[in-house]
Amino acid sequence: MWGRKEDESNGAETLASASQAGARPSGDPPRPVAAPPKPTAPAPAPASAGTSRIGQSMKFKGEIHSDEDFLIDGAVDGSISVPKHSVVIGSESKVHATIEAHSVLIHGQVEGKISATEKVEISTTGRFKGDLIARRLEIQDGAVFVGSSAVHQAKPASPVPPPQPEKRAEKKPEAQPKPPAPPKPASAVKPALANPVPKPTVQQQSLTKP
Repeated sequence: MWGRKEDESNGAETLASASQAGARPSGDPPRPVAAPPKPTAPAPAPASAGTSRIGQSMKFKGEIHSDEDFLIDGAVDGSISVPKHSVVIGSESKVHATIEAHSVLIHGQVEGKISATEKVEISTTGRFKGDLIARRLEIQDGAVFVGSSAVHQAKPASPVPPPQPEKRAEKKPEAQPKPPAPPKPASAVKPALANPVPKPTVQQQSLTKP
């Protein structure tokens, strides 16, 4: 009986090893490891309700003025003026223009001149050739920038002194003319007597004591 159990256990181990050998033949080559996916170019954010847009199939030549954010996915040749908003250049766009904006984000190709009051950013797929003036400049790895740049910090506004009250010249009262002096009363003239009466003369006598 003991010998039979050992035979059964040996048979089970033999089947298990055979199944493993069949599952993983020693002669099969190792499977290749899949390569990681290549990073795709960042796509610009979809245009919101307050954003103007030029699509990929559009080509524009001329001047652009807008009071809202501007997104370009097509081709532009001319000038773009959005002084209080941002401009986003899509990865498939080609722009040859003068850009004036609050901030500019470049994913595609731009050639010309950029003037931004806040920031200019060139992403990994961005290409810029020309001159730019901005408060801040950010260039990511892989971006291409050919030209000149002027980055300056905004100067703090100097405090305005409080307005001083204006000194008004005091007007002196005009001298009033003096009233004319009243005429002096005429002196009374005594009428002359026609026949003056002579005064009596009194003779003085010396008195002698007896």
